Amino acid sequence: RDTEFLPKLAEGDSAVIVEVSDHDTDLLRYLGKLQLYPQTIIRIISIAPFDQLITVRVGLSDDATNDFVIGQKVASSILVSKVKED
Repeated sequence: RDTEFLPKLAEGDSAVIVEVSDHDTDLLRYLGKLQLYPQTIIRIISIAPFDQLITVRVGLSDDATNDFVIGQKVASSILVSKVKED
C-alpha cells in the first residue's frame, strides 16, 4: 500500500492513518485528543490557501463535529495511505 505524509493529500481525499511520529510525547498527546490514531480513517475537508491549515474530519460521516484544524508541522508527522474512492 502506498503511503505519504498527510500534507500531500488534496481536498476531498480520504485516507487511513498508517503511523504518527512518536518522537514528541506532547505531539502524541495532542493527536490523541484529536482522535488521530493509526488505523483511523480521515477525510481532508479543506486546505487554507495562504497558511495551508488543513481541516481534517475523523471518520467518513458528514458530522462536522469531528472536524479539526491542524497545521503543516502536525500534518507532516502523520503518515497516511490514501483510500481509493469508488
